[in-house]
Amino acid sequence: MNEHSYENNGIRRADTARVTLLPENYEEIQSSQRKKFGNLILGYASLLLIGGIVSYSFWYLKDMPYRDEGITTTAVIDWFNVQTKVTRSKGRSSSWTTNTINYHYSSDLGEKASGSDSVKTWRHIPKSNSGIAPKNNEEILIEYLKSDPKTSRLLIPNRYQQEYIWSAIAIAAAILLLFFRWIQTFENRVRYQVFGMGLLITGSALLTWAIYFAFVQRQENHNSDDGIALILLYFLFLIPSILTLLWIGWFFFSSTRLSPNDPRQLLGLLTEINKKDSVTMLAYRYYGTRAAILLEEDSKRVYFVNCHVKKGFLPWVIPLYSCSANDLIHKEKEHKTKYGKTITQSIITTQTGSTSIYHHIPGVLEFLHKLNRSPSP
Repeated sequence: MNEHSYENNGIRRADTARVTLLPENYEEIQSSQRKKFGNLILGYASLLLIGGIVSYSFWYLKDMPYRDEGITTTAVIDWFNVQTKVTRSKGRSSSWTTNTINYHYSSDLGEKASGSDSVKTWRHIPKSNSGIAPKNNEEILIEYLKSDPKTSRLLIPNRYQQEYIWSAIAIAAAILLLFFRWIQTFENRVRYQVFGMGLLITGSALLTWAIYFAFVQRQENHNSDDGIALILLYFLFLIPSILTLLWIGWFFFSSTRLSPNDPRQLLGLLTEINKKDSVTMLAYRYYGTRAAILLEEDSKRVYFVNCHVKKGFLPWVIPLYSCSANDLIHKEKEHKTKYGKTITQSIITTQTGSTSIYHHIPGVLEFLHKLNRSPSP
């Protein structure tokens, strides 16, 4: 039994062997998928960008008259109405209270007027406390327009703050999507390096923040059940999620070594392949990266590129792994999708780990047929 793992060696330019690529139109399929995915990203980015700009402009223009000619004065509450909406989710309830306040006031020119406005207590911070807990005949701060003293509203500095924030988030998300779309135009190795490094930096920053915040929270809530529950939440959910992000980032980054634009170029990077042997290559995508399984027709040796997961508590993808076809154990499983469709998964197991591929991926069935009928060398 002869197995080899090439984590740190075995890569150089060499003469290529004769190769049968599966599926034959792999590059055409990839090009079509990239184009569709790119157009989808551009569509979402355009919607977010236009929506964010329009939304921000709408609320800014709505607020502009009071910015330019708003005059602050004191009004008297005539009457008010309090409406509270209670929502329940997972055994916990939340209340949302809106105070509708009717008032009267006098402008600087002595003109009397009245008005009505609402305070959403869960998000608004009015200048007057009476906006949160109103009482009849109590004073409250308002602002009216100099050009139209009868037009007024309660003085709430953060009235449209959430609208501005969500509009800015939409614009920022659009910019990130456009940046992502731009990165998609790079060659495979550069693209995976950028994505991998970005995920590693983001995961490291989140991990540092989570550990620091959990430590501070524990110090502040040393004898608090809530503090302990929060720390348990961090280490049972947040930390594993961040570690998963780091794992994906490293997977992207480490896969760049064997991710040429044309999968046939792998034959020039794998020194162990017999240059006179015919090779059948299954090229596909594995968790967003380029992956391939190569079968030497004569020697019946199999090479797994960026798709063989090492056994152990923490799954680890070996960039390049090879073994004899005779050492493989092939099993199949069927899965039901949420739409009720049945898909078949092949699990190819070795002494070191396993590789999973789905039969609906183009070229898989033809490759498995060649692999399973390979006699012992």
